[in-house]
Amino acid sequence: MLVVTTLCALFCGYHIIWMQQRRAAFETGWVLRGDSSRRRVPAAPGFHWLFGEKGHFCIVIANTPSNEELGMVQALFSEAEIEMPSIESSNLPLNEQ
Repeated sequence: MLVVTTLCALFCGYHIIWMQQRRAAFETGWVLRGDSSRRRVPAAPGFHWLFGEKGHFCIVIANTPSNEELGMVQALFSEAEIEMPSIESSNLPLNEQ
């Protein structure tokens, strides 16, 4: 019984930490939620739905990430498409009207 309880606690702890890391990525400001208003939002990966976590269809990275940062975002948001700014679009002047 102790082993089963310990395994359940480890399982829950692992997923709660993963969810905290996902939320912390949004709080930093360089990972943004993409527009998913016209699409069906996917389920959160793994068993996150058991803890009330929602999936994301698209994640936008505000700055050009390093390979390590990109890998972290892909691991945290495995259900989402990752969009990054292109060099060409980030240097374009704003439309003046």
